[in-house]
Parts: sequence; structure tokens; C-alpha cells
Amino acid sequence: MIEDTLAPVLGVALARGALRAHLERLGIHGDELDAAQLEAVLGALEKALRVFVGSPKAAALLAEVRAAIGGHGA
Repeated sequence: MIEDTLAPVLGVALARGALRAHLERLGIHGDELDAAQLEAVLGALEKALRVFVGSPKAAALLAEVRAAIGGHGA
């Protein structure tokens, strides 16, 4: 879900790479994220996204992820 939301803006390869890098750096493994893990990943991604798309677009993208996931993991 996260990758799918970021891909139209960043491209598939960059979206996938950024997500994987942040998950690894945070020590998160597996396909399911709990709420705390999700927020940790999204917080890390937001900082990186600001560089590529600016703060307003980064916040909008991550709000879209949160709405799509509904707080139930990725």
C-alpha cells in the first residue's frame, strides 16, 4: 500500500527502494506492520519525501497512505 501510493510520484524503483531502506534501518521485518511501526516508517519517509516533493505534497501522500490503510497495518 505504501509503495503503491508513492510510486506514481517517485517511480516504482525509488518508491520500493525508499520503503525497503527505511524498514531495514528501523529494524522492521515482515509484511505486516503494527500501528507503531507504521507511524515510524511514515515519519521517516516523510522526511525523505520533503526533499523530493516538498512538505505539502509529502504530507498529502502520507495522509493518503494512512487513509487507505486505516491504521490496520501495511
